[in-house]
Amino acid sequence: MKRFLPGISILLLLAACSGGRQESPAENETVSDTPVNAVPLDTQTVADVEPPKTADKLFDDFIYGFMKNKTFQLSRIKFPLDNWVDGQNKPIAREAWKYDYMYSRQDIYTMIFNDETSLDSEEDTAVHNVTVEWVYLKKGRVKQYIFKKENGLWQLVALNSHALSKNENSDFYSFYRHFANDSLYQAEHVKDPFAFNTYDTDSFQDLEGLLNADQWADFRPELPDNVITNINYGQVYRNTGRRILVISSLSGGMNCKLKFQKEGDKWMLVRLEN
Repeated sequence: MKRFLPGISILLLLAACSGGRQESPAENETVSDTPVNAVPLDTQTVADVEPPKTADKLFDDFIYGFMKNKTFQLSRIKFPLDNWVDGQNKPIAREAWKYDYMYSRQDIYTMIFNDETSLDSEEDTAVHNVTVEWVYLKKGRVKQYIFKKENGLWQLVALNSHALSKNENSDFYSFYRHFANDSLYQAEHVKDPFAFNTYDTDSFQDLEGLLNADQWADFRPELPDNVITNINYGQVYRNTGRRILVISSLSGGMNCKLKFQKEGDKWMLVRLEN
């Protein structure tokens, strides 16, 4: 049986879930047919990071090298690159490509899963199709990077920019846009009570229990409210009334999970863990 945890120190959650606002050039970019975080190859000053020899085993290993090494990135794009903008293809030639560091310069990135079982998909070596999304909440746009593993090698095979309303996850994205930007709306969409799990660094134990909805304001993590990312390892979103929003840092120092469930036609936060 879960127990109420009224006396949990706020510091427990803040220490685990604080990671700073999700800032990146993506927030100020105009959505167009060019990469959202692109910089000219000849002006890139960050030292290339050599991809591991096993980079193609897991997508996470590959994408780190893709974001950090401009030579490796250029070698893993299928040119001319299909570039779909609102249903029209505007292919990008090799010589026109600009180095794209994607989310590697952000403090945090986010992922959205449809249930607990799909949380392990990022470790699944059988995954051969992955879509990385930039979701511009306030602009109502989504930009997708579509990757495929062909002949054992990961490649970027297409870009696809479209209205948020055309995305298969549009219902949840629209809800989250309000949830992250409107405190009153947010309070109305927290289940009372909601499940809570954290790790107590003093006792070295997991703390599991329930919190009252009015305690959410004290324990909530800082939520990105303008631009979020999503890495789709094959999870299907249509007609599923569950979402798990994972907020992580590339350094691995932060990992929060917010579980949402649809009750009738209303999304509700039902669990918070780190």
